[in-house]
Amino acid sequence: MKEFTEKEFEKQLQKAWKELVINNNITKSDEPQAYIIGGQPGAGKSTLVDRLMESNKNIMSIDADVCKTFHPRYNYHEKVSRPSP
Repeated sequence: MKEFTEKEFEKQLQKAWKELVINNNITKSDEPQAYIIGGQPGAGKSTLVDRLMESNKNIMSIDADVCKTFHPRYNYHEKVSRPSP
């Protein structure tokens, strides 16, 4: 399979930026912080992220499951990576 074009990359980058940053009203910070959260399913990761976002409205959540949907070939990869029935 061919790699995606620069035009496709730029289009998806702009889409991701809009959805992850602009639509969430994220503003520049003089003292940015990062929280890296990991754990097994059911550990409370989503609850912790929700609480962090409630306490500070200038937080952007970067979820790998969301980010992968911005890949220009996401639908193709989802289709071919699923096991056959």
